Amino acid sequence: MSRRGAFGFYAGLMGLALLSACSPTEGLLTPKPANFAAPEDRAPVNSAEPVHPSNDLNLLYVTDRAPIVDSQTNALSYGSERSRTMSFGSIDIRIESDSSEAMGEMKLGGIKEIGRFPEVPYSAVISSAGYRRAPAVVAAHEEAVASLQGEIRNRLAKTERKEVVVFIHGYNNSFADAANAPHRIGRVRE
Repeated sequence: MSRRGAFGFYAGLMGLALLSACSPTEGLLTPKPANFAAPEDRAPVNSAEPVHPSNDLNLLYVTDRAPIVDSQTNALSYGSERSRTMSFGSIDIRIESDSSEAMGEMKLGGIKEIGRFPEVPYSAVISSAGYRRAPAVVAAHEEAVASLQGEIRNRLAKTERKEVVVFIHGYNNSFADAANAPHRIGRVRE
């Protein structure tokens, strides 16, 4: 198998592994996405028990942006530069609304990195069978995949509707812009 073919195979396998965490466990069809539901059922988040009963939200993020740590507060953020690793974690968001502003004002809170994939390109070793990823890199990659899938499963277990919304920001957006975008798209009803 050529290197290009092997890369495509492994990329497809990783995508399948990530998507398998979102597959239904029952043989029934999944419910309609919120966009196609009746107006009274259009709440983007409909949970059996509120994860955040107030206007506080916690979003799961995946980014390839380079991390930045504030030297005074030691707070984690991400800049506009690309990183050689892909990381994932959670970000707290508070929506403060007043009567004059329909959407409310969004305040970004703490960012907590949960996991990180190995640095790309993945290191390789030469064996009698040809080039292969280094065993340590394979183990680190599998650990990161399992951690991300576990986080998605935990979040889905807390909601009645088993839906995942994926927002992919453009190249000319800051991390804060990307975190704010789902809020601009539609406010979560209570």
